[in-house]
Amino acid sequence: MITYKIYAMFVRLHKKHSSSALRGRSARKIKRCPRMENKITQQKIEKYLNLTKKALEISRKSIIKGKEKHAKEIIEMVSNYLSDAEYFKKKKDLVNAFGAINYAHGWLDAGVRLDVFKTKNRDLFTIK
Repeated sequence: MITYKIYAMFVRLHKKHSSSALRGRSARKIKRCPRMENKITQQKIEKYLNLTKKALEISRKSIIKGKEKHAKEIIEMVSNYLSDAEYFKKKKDLVNAFGAINYAHGWLDAGVRLDVFKTKNRDLFTIK
């Protein structure tokens, strides 16, 4: 079960940084196709599922000493959301699959910003 402290930090961080921090990263990295911007495709699901799985593996290897308990909780949440995404993908429910992937990656970003994971990878994480 997630502790209230981590949840409260996650909510505060999301409110404070979500619009400006994510806008900068996504605008630089994603090539836009006017016809596909507002469509969730199987290819988009696969792309972001793989990206988040890669970020999870990096996070598992970069836990800051003394933050193991928090890291375990975050990694569990990410794993659960990725499992949900796989389930929704299998059921062809791409909207919920995409949502679950985004929640999973949001947990990883929060872990980096809250100094639970140490990484400088700006391609996979929203870092300070």
